[in-house]
Amino acid sequence: MSEATIIVRPYAKAVFDLAREAGTIAHWEQMLSFASEIASHPLASEYIRSPLYSKEDKINLFVELFEKSFNETCARLLRVMASFDRLWVLPALYQAFLSLKKEAANQVDVQLISATHLDKTVLAHLEKAIAARLGKSIIVAQEIDPSILGGVIVKSGDLVLDGSTRGRLRRLAESIS
Repeated sequence: MSEATIIVRPYAKAVFDLAREAGTIAHWEQMLSFASEIASHPLASEYIRSPLYSKEDKINLFVELFEKSFNETCARLLRVMASFDRLWVLPALYQAFLSLKKEAANQVDVQLISATHLDKTVLAHLEKAIAARLGKSIIVAQEIDPSILGGVIVKSGDLVLDGSTRGRLRRLAESIS
């Protein structure tokens, strides 16, 4: 687990809980996305990490230039994060917020890897089976990888279900050895 992930966990939880209670999840998602984009820009990232600029100067980069995009609570969050030199974790905060949003909606991202493009009927059948197996609604990202030869590989978080021909051949070879 990265340092940024550890740092942002309490911030993300607090912001998500606040947004959920106020019914402003979409607005917070937009503000955090914008802050993340700014913090990810190479020049802004260099500025944020530089010891040459004061913490107040760093927060002003976000709050004064983009005050119409941030509400007062978001501006306070940025001030707190700046006071602890943590503006550099804004991209990780945005990702953690999105993860909490998906968790609250009982959703999970699934990567579906196949050797060829799957037709809509097969894809719908797989989506239904995967959703039933995981017990959640799923957001599927399909990827084509001809090297798996056939079948599919399903990845979701730490879970990997390898139903590919390549995987089956590898397991067969291991059992023979």
